[in-house]
Amino acid sequence: MPAPNFSGDAMSKPGLESCSCGSGEYAPARFDGHGIFLTYACDKCWPEKLRGYRPDILERYECDEPIDEE
Repeated sequence: MPAPNFSGDAMSKPGLESCSCGSGEYAPARFDGHGIFLTYACDKCWPEKLRGYRPDILERYECDEPIDEE
């Protein structure tokens, strides 16, 4: 499942908050290559948070266990 695509000013939408990194930017949900939630991160802190994962995490990587499609 891909991340939601918001158009316009996301910060004006109810229930959406700024990133916890302190940038003041909107922090969308980030997903791996199989659509599994990873974290919330704005564009400024996403590269730093992404470094904590394997390099192929955004691709449809091979895995040892089945991934249930919802």
